[in-house]
Amino acid sequence: MCIPSLLLSKMKETIEYNTMKKFSFLFLSVFLLAFTGCNRSQNDEDEINSIIIEAVCDSNGTVTPLRAEVSLGSKTDFVVTPAEGCYIDKVTVDGKPISVTSSNIFSIVASSSSNQKVKVSCKKKEALKSVMEVINTSNCTITPSRVEVIRGTVVDFVVTPIEGYYIDKVTVNNKSFSVISDTLSIFASDSSMRVDVSCKVILKKFNISTSCGPNGSMSPSGKLIVTEGENITFTFQPEECFEMNTLKLDGVEVPLTSSLTLTNVTSNINVEVTFKKDSILWLLENIVWRLDSTYLCNKKGEILSSWYEYDRNFTKEFLSNGVSTETVDGKTIYPSWSIDRSTSPTSLIINDSYRKIEILNDKKMVYSYKEGEYCLKKVYVNERYK
Repeated sequence: MCIPSLLLSKMKETIEYNTMKKFSFLFLSVFLLAFTGCNRSQNDEDEINSIIIEAVCDSNGTVTPLRAEVSLGSKTDFVVTPAEGCYIDKVTVDGKPISVTSSNIFSIVASSSSNQKVKVSCKKKEALKSVMEVINTSNCTITPSRVEVIRGTVVDFVVTPIEGYYIDKVTVNNKSFSVISDTLSIFASDSSMRVDVSCKVILKKFNISTSCGPNGSMSPSGKLIVTEGENITFTFQPEECFEMNTLKLDGVEVPLTSSLTLTNVTSNINVEVTFKKDSILWLLENIVWRLDSTYLCNKKGEILSSWYEYDRNFTKEFLSNGVSTETVDGKTIYPSWSIDRSTSPTSLIINDSYRKIEILNDKKMVYSYKEGEYCLKKVYVNERYK
């Protein structure tokens, strides 16, 4: 049988096409099978190279994270947070204890091929205690005398002084403690607290009343209160051209003094002071004096000669600032002046030269002073009041 060449060519193409199709299908099947097998092997290997770490903590704290999926050889940090008043007691990994840093952190390296279990336990801190004890007391009783409390507690100690006494001094562990009332609220800050209390007798209070007349002052003044046994000092200051007149304690005159101290006061006292015109200063400063006459005397005070000087127009004024003026026939000089009451009689000092005041009243002033072997006596009269 003769097959035409065209038909034969078509049959050949068909056979080749089917053969290629079968071969391609076979190749694709083999490739997919191989790829699937490789991928499955990689996943199995990944599952073997990673583990799960689970952590738990008891009711006295928390731990984070609770669960971590990590690769073999990697490190994972866990943080423990103890509850208030608690601390980390123990941490184990698969039953084996591990250490925890001061910041409550521990790390786990995934070194096992199997999953790991972490257990954390926390404990409550034991309360620190303080023993507070009264060691020394003076003139009083204290309750309680001894107590054991948790540190940080405030304990009230009640002090009862004996009749007529008061709390004078309190120390806690040898340090001064401020006293506000008979109840001492003391903070238990140390393991051992020592309390010492002393009481003193209540001292009486006395009234010191004062009275000061015009033309002067006293210090202190007014109504004063002094504790029994204390001292108090008064000072008295006359105004210019005045002097003390009287000084009285409870109505009884005492010697004049510019400073008076009452010692060991045990009763109420009344202090009175009065002032008067200074018999010397007032006359000196408020009168213009005119030289009337001069006497020359020997050492015995006997008059050897005298002369009248009223016609010289010699006048003298004493100013309160310690300067005087002497005017003679219209010419003026300014000598300094002061008085010295320590001499008898009182001395008038003019330019450091002493003159004994023999007579001084509102009409006449007489003073004397040495001049070589002789003594000069000057007599001044009241020219006028200033």
